[in-house]
Amino acid sequence: MSASLYSPFQYIPQAIGVGIGKLLNLSIGITGFLGRITGFIFWLLLSTYSIKIVPNKKMFFTLLFLSPICIGYAITLSGDMMLNSITLLLVCYVYKLWCEKKVINKKDYAILMIASVVLSLCKVVYVPIVLIIFFIPKECFKNRKRYFINLLIIFLISCLFALTWMKCSNNYITGYYDSSQAQQQFIFSNPIQYIIIMIRTLFEYFNVYLIYNSQFKLSSFISIMLWVLVICALWGENDNREVNLKSKLCFAAICILVIILIETALYIQFTATTVGIGNKLVDGIQSRYFLPLLIMSGLIVTKKRIIISKDKLLLIMLIINIPIILQMYMWYIS
Repeated sequence: MSASLYSPFQYIPQAIGVGIGKLLNLSIGITGFLGRITGFIFWLLLSTYSIKIVPNKKMFFTLLFLSPICIGYAITLSGDMMLNSITLLLVCYVYKLWCEKKVINKKDYAILMIASVVLSLCKVVYVPIVLIIFFIPKECFKNRKRYFINLLIIFLISCLFALTWMKCSNNYITGYYDSSQAQQQFIFSNPIQYIIIMIRTLFEYFNVYLIYNSQFKLSSFISIMLWVLVICALWGENDNREVNLKSKLCFAAICILVIILIETALYIQFTATTVGIGNKLVDGIQSRYFLPLLIMSGLIVTKKRIIISKDKLLLIMLIINIPIILQMYMWYIS
């Protein structure tokens, strides 16, 4: 029943492979495998296109999407494949327009609209990420009025789709999360205590965020090494954009809002059902939930602070990934 919370839009690529398997009357195993293949192909094509169009931070986005946490979900039937790839597309396109500062055409506007709507339909907690479209320079529009109207339309339509789906899905799970109302009442009655619970959860599970925690778990050393490489790529490349204090504060506000929504959704539904009302921690937190925020960080970091060869970064990442890929392969065929 909880699957009703998720929009079918994020499963369209996988559904194509499953549909082919059913059409050919193949076994369940092969049909599921075809769904994985079509989903992975979609992820690969969309991610490659996104990294190709971005004028800078190519190594950061490349290493991030070569990380096990991205590849691991790209080869599953999970909707995270769509969430991560569409977030990358939106971020890279905003980045592209930010650097080019040219007047956007119908194609640009259509891509921004589609990416924003699909992102909002993946999970409603990520709707605030659509606000990054306001990082697009005003020079990309004919005048200030068009800037606000056009971008506001994209954001409002995204919100409308997300809220409409949330309303529809709630009709299917009525009674499934019987403790949700009581958990909401606890939050409203104890707002300060709930803020402490959210902060405590972030610190309590910090070590979990560094480790790939999907179907299997990597060693802490390898996981930390992978994230170090990604951070080195993020801080190892300059660009000519100017990110003022206002933009940085807006970026921080978006991240904080998404984190609050993620934790609150898990606390109201998952924690209330599996643990109980008023638990001291938000149960069910996983590092993959914060991956879209990490993708967004490519927008805000501009100054080069680490000097390291891009070729060496890529080579180290590929070498580290060899045993990881073998482990993933053994897990999936077992």
